[in-house]
Amino acid sequence: MWPHVRIASVIEAHDDEAEAYDKCRKVLTTEPDVAGVYVSTANSLPVIDAIKDRGLAEVTLITTDLFPALVPLIESGTIAATMHQRAWTQGRLVLQSLHRFLVDRVPPPDHVRLSPHIVMKSNLKLFLDRIQPLRNLTQPSLFR
Repeated sequence: MWPHVRIASVIEAHDDEAEAYDKCRKVLTTEPDVAGVYVSTANSLPVIDAIKDRGLAEVTLITTDLFPALVPLIESGTIAATMHQRAWTQGRLVLQSLHRFLVDRVPPPDHVRLSPHIVMKSNLKLFLDRIQPLRNLTQPSLFR
């Protein structure tokens, strides 16, 4: 880590929106020099609200996952980037592995590595174009 970078806090919010908001707001109050926030779960909206409520538009925000509520926030620059975990691809790989095991008796590998994609304003359209066809095939709440 760079010598001038310090981690102000690591927050566990248990995927609870109120807890995420309250804890983030508290850190932003007690640590006024926070320059960036990384949200490692899809529970990013309450963190964004806490940042806005503190009037900290200059904080660089990186989130996790890609879902419709994040799109305008990426487009506006509120979110600098999001780590897209490629859930559709994860599911496809699992089903392919299961099929090969059940049909061809090929055991699955011990590990399957799948790199996340970094989505920013500059490449958002590319990812939205890829996700759009999936909306017609599935009904996950993320896409509705």
